[in-house]
Amino acid sequence: MATNADFDALIVRITTATNTLETDVATINEGASDIEASVTAAQLAATQAGVSATTATAQAGNAAASASAAQALVTELEAAVIIEEAPVDGNTYGRNNAAWVEVSAGGGAVDSVNGQTGVVVLTAADVGAKPSSYVPTWTEVTGKPTTFAPIIGTAANQALAGNTVIPTNTNQLTNGANFVTALTAPVRSVAGKAGVVVLEAADIESGVMAPARLGTGTPSSTTVLLGNGTWGSAPSGNAPLDVTFTYNGTSRTTWPFADRLEPCDLSLVTAGSNTGSANFSSTAAVNGLPVGKYYFGASTFASGALNGQLGVITVDKVNATQKRAWAFVQSIAGDTAGKMYVHRGSDAAWLPV
Repeated sequence: MATNADFDALIVRITTATNTLETDVATINEGASDIEASVTAAQLAATQAGVSATTATAQAGNAAASASAAQALVTELEAAVIIEEAPVDGNTYGRNNAAWVEVSAGGGAVDSVNGQTGVVVLTAADVGAKPSSYVPTWTEVTGKPTTFAPIIGTAANQALAGNTVIPTNTNQLTNGANFVTALTAPVRSVAGKAGVVVLEAADIESGVMAPARLGTGTPSSTTVLLGNGTWGSAPSGNAPLDVTFTYNGTSRTTWPFADRLEPCDLSLVTAGSNTGSANFSSTAAVNGLPVGKYYFGASTFASGALNGQLGVITVDKVNATQKRAWAFVQSIAGDTAGKMYVHRGSDAAWLPV
């Protein structure tokens, strides 16, 4: 239930609110007056702006009228001044005293340059100068110093100081790059040789030479080293002959048979231009036969000691260029001595031994 104190407090609050409301109304009224003044000032400014716009429009009209008058004046002046075209005759003309006057060459400020006229191009010689490619000689250079102070430094174009120690022996240098010396070289000699070593077969005194180093190709148990420095299959028959001959119509560089001791039929042998017994017609003919054995029959030799006999002739070497031949004749019933003959090349005779 409200007390008197509550009513008193309520009255105080109402009084305070009333005072605040009255203050706010006064402030609003003052703002409204300011707004009315601003509106009046704005209306006055608008009126003045309208007057200024009217004045500006009038001034613009006046300027346009002046421009039109000026353009009319220019048109009138252009119509009053008439300039004739210059004569068309290949010459040059200029205006002088309201007329065209021919302008001739020359007569200007410069008539010639160093004695030259027209389109002048001067060279160095025309003005007493040196050409751009000119290089003076040592004697032509003046003002040269008599001595030059050296530049002390370490560059290639600089001098060394006078107290610089120049080594005279490599042992005075520090081997910073680890160059190989005689004491540190991994190989000092080869087979007792030093320097540029070239070994020969005699220099290899021990060890076994690798077969692959002896020739090209593949060495194996089925290949042999041939005379051309290659490993290959062993040739059938025998080694190459010292001379080439034809046997039974075929040119041969090796013996026709695998057994080198098996004789050839002499009647089928051609060496050079000799065939059959003619291979023993002279020393030169014998030298043309390859070393080997040749058998002959009763009709092989048409004459001489071997005519009508059977046997084998052996040809071998006396030296590098000369050969010899001897014949063993087959014995027959009733023989009391061996039959062996030696060939004499001077007359192709077979001499009994």
